[in-house]
Amino acid sequence: MGVDGRDLTYHRNWQAIRQSEMTGGVYHYYRPNENSTLQAQNYIQNVRLMPGDFVPILDIEELPTIQSMDRLKTGIQNWLNIVENHFGVRPMIYSHSHYYNNYLSAGFSRYPTWIANYSIYVPNRNWHCWQFTQTGYAKGIKGKVDINIFNGSAADLSLLTIR
Repeated sequence: MGVDGRDLTYHRNWQAIRQSEMTGGVYHYYRPNENSTLQAQNYIQNVRLMPGDFVPILDIEELPTIQSMDRLKTGIQNWLNIVENHFGVRPMIYSHSHYYNNYLSAGFSRYPTWIANYSIYVPNRNWHCWQFTQTGYAKGIKGKVDINIFNGSAADLSLLTIR
């Protein structure tokens, strides 16, 4: 996350994904008050994607406190451009439904979306993934996990992976 954040369990978790039959992916938690270029470089320096992995994912959930929304949107677009140029694929945007609808939908509609909403809700636009709970369970994982629905077929899912 941000310009210097790293998940201490990333390598162990990524190895486990590689040994499973699941599609893996790596998201970047965007800090709205930090330099977008340095954040993109942090992601690029720490993530190695292979064919079959999800495209890069930008997680944006917070509002800025020291800059305008226009500057935030410029920074988000900068991150997306840098990461897309590096990996050669269009990244996906992950955000809560209210945040996405209120701040991002107008300017970022060309990007695939992963919407989080933990109520009885069905996203009302062309969404790709819907995270509907953070209190699920999965075999082999201790504690609660996020559960998601993909809006499409296996062929559609492959369009959101590295080729």
